[in-house]
Amino acid sequence: MSFGKRFGKLVRTRRRQMGLTQPKLGKRALGSETDKSTISRIENGKVPNPQETTVKAIADVLKISDDLIENCRYPDETVVPKQVLDSLAVRFGYSNPDGDADLVLSYLHKASEDMRALQERIEELDNKKIDSRKTENRANEALAVGNFELADKELEILETVQKNDRTVPEIWTLAQIRFERGRTALLALDFPRAMQHFSAAVDYFSAFDVNRAAQTAYDAGLVMNNHGVRYGVDLLEDAIAMTTRSKGIWTKEANFRKWAGVMNLSGTIFLDHAMRKQGSDKGDFLQKSIGDFNLSLSFREKVHDADWAIVRNNLGVAFRETSEEEVGADKRVSLQKSYTALADALSVFKKPTNPDSWAIANFNMGYTQQLRAVATGGAEGLLFAREAEKHLNRCQSVFKKESHSTQWAQANGIVALVYGFKSSVTTDERDDLMRTAHFKIDDAIEAIDPALAPYLLREAQLQKKSLS
Repeated sequence: MSFGKRFGKLVRTRRRQMGLTQPKLGKRALGSETDKSTISRIENGKVPNPQETTVKAIADVLKISDDLIENCRYPDETVVPKQVLDSLAVRFGYSNPDGDADLVLSYLHKASEDMRALQERIEELDNKKIDSRKTENRANEALAVGNFELADKELEILETVQKNDRTVPEIWTLAQIRFERGRTALLALDFPRAMQHFSAAVDYFSAFDVNRAAQTAYDAGLVMNNHGVRYGVDLLEDAIAMTTRSKGIWTKEANFRKWAGVMNLSGTIFLDHAMRKQGSDKGDFLQKSIGDFNLSLSFREKVHDADWAIVRNNLGVAFRETSEEEVGADKRVSLQKSYTALADALSVFKKPTNPDSWAIANFNMGYTQQLRAVATGGAEGLLFAREAEKHLNRCQSVFKKESHSTQWAQANGIVALVYGFKSSVTTDERDDLMRTAHFKIDDAIEAIDPALAPYLLREAQLQKKSLS
């Protein structure tokens, strides 16, 4: 488990209450024609918001309790049928018949955030023609109802309109539209089409601005990898393919600094996928990530800036993940390499100037020190455990439960393991330490949103099992 280069700004979603504003009254025998007339007018929508006195009079005649009326006005949030939620989720390409209502609601909230972001980017496109604006509006309307196929067709029309005047500014607009079509295809889980659109966006720039073509390929690789991490899908080949296109333009000879940035992205993609793999594939991906990070660092040997620190942090994570597959002396060597790389990152990152990066590096250092404690054992292991707790507390001083619940929960899960280790070494306060460990892991599990970070939830549950 690791934050890697970025946590990702995942904030735990909250369910919203959805309820009726007024009770719907059924037809029953009434005591007078006036009551019948009033009820009829309400049912036919001619009294859309009846006054309290009217509602009370009808309730008296029908013998409806005050509690029932209140339940109609403020129903429990679970009144939304599960099948309705599932139907909405399917429109976003999501299908999980075993997921409960909370999980589906959380997924819909997450997908809607991405969809709104798509709509906002489409609105920012610089189109001055009236026909283009109408097409743009239709694309957004299609997105609003989850019709990704129609949205893509409207964007295709918009692209065709722009082709009528192939000036350099228009090429920029065409490429931007293609890029947004790629994002739309990702949200629709149509990954081959997304790859086609991202590739076309790069191609638009190839004959006009090679640096912009490389940047577009880089951005596409980053977007695809982030989407894969966010939604738990395997986009390794596509993300690496786009990154390779960028590296083919920003070569080591032509643009050393940009090339180093691409190598860091490539290493991050392999690392993110390795963390979701087991067996030989994981080992292969980790070796590739370590190789790419070292290449990225090769031009920064004398410049220890924030970019250098980011890559050193990533390298520390890769060595720590490698240690998870090793035993004995090999494991301790990898953990020592992880410690050295993370110490380098922390020598640059400072809380006042780089709070997020500083907190991430402290988390990773805390995790590495916890593993060193277990690998070493005994009294010496307790020294590593104390260091681990110190760094994890620093992480949680920036990433708090209220504002960064997922990141906070990750740190709390490792703290739980630290307390579990302490309880296994010392005879003093063993029961208290184990109780604290269980409290920490339960708190972590409660803070993780299952839709936003399902793999982290599974890992926290395994951690809890290991403490039993």
